[in-house]
Amino acid sequence: DGDVTIKDASPAIFFIDDAGVPQTPDYRIQVNTGNFVIKDDTNSATRLLINSAGRVGIGTDDPARILDVNGTVRISNGASIEWGGTSASIAGESSSNTLFFRTASAERLRITSTGNVGIGTDNPGRELDVYKGTGNDCSIVARVKSAGAWFEANSETSSGYYGLKLRNGNTEKWFLGSYGSNNLQLKTATANASSLLEITSDGKVGISETAPQALLHLNDGANSAIMFGNTTNGYKIRANVTGSN
Repeated sequence: DGDVTIKDASPAIFFIDDAGVPQTPDYRIQVNTGNFVIKDDTNSATRLLINSAGRVGIGTDDPARILDVNGTVRISNGASIEWGGTSASIAGESSSNTLFFRTASAERLRITSTGNVGIGTDNPGRELDVYKGTGNDCSIVARVKSAGAWFEANSETSSGYYGLKLRNGNTEKWFLGSYGSNNLQLKTATANASSLLEITSDGKVGISETAPQALLHLNDGANSAIMFGNTTNGYKIRANVTGSN
């Protein structure tokens, strides 16, 4: 039940597994200038250090935080990093190469092995997939204190492929953008659907016309008209032009 005390300016315990002569230490436990050190003498490296401020360094002899690791940290499959006093954690799964973020013990965000990010879904089908399983109003908001809140779609190497798709389930209902065109288009689907409206770079507007030739160009064949009022008591302006005029 007694104590063992080692007194020295830099006391140390050496561990040697070398049967040769002279014997050289492989590891040592040492107190040096107020630091507790585990040193790998074979490779002349400090493996662990606890300084007088209580900071722990692994792979570093000058820890800047309560735990300072110089190198890669590996956590067992399914294990988590948790924040004390809360149910917030980050966990990973090696079999699926997936990373999970949880708050209040519920998963909030997932990053899959393909890089897809899911918020509110455990099976993101796109680069960013946001899902609200109950209730209404799932919103994505861009805010700025001063000026310049943007949503940007950039098709870097292919001109004319960018826009906004509006769906109901798996059915595409509306498309606003450019698909294979330099015009701004309103369509009922991205591809293989006629444009309901097109706006060219010089400001011409085409309704059922992909290449408007005037500031406003309607093209519904013989039914092309502008109507005022309702179908019972209304007026139509219709032009029926043949030839090139």
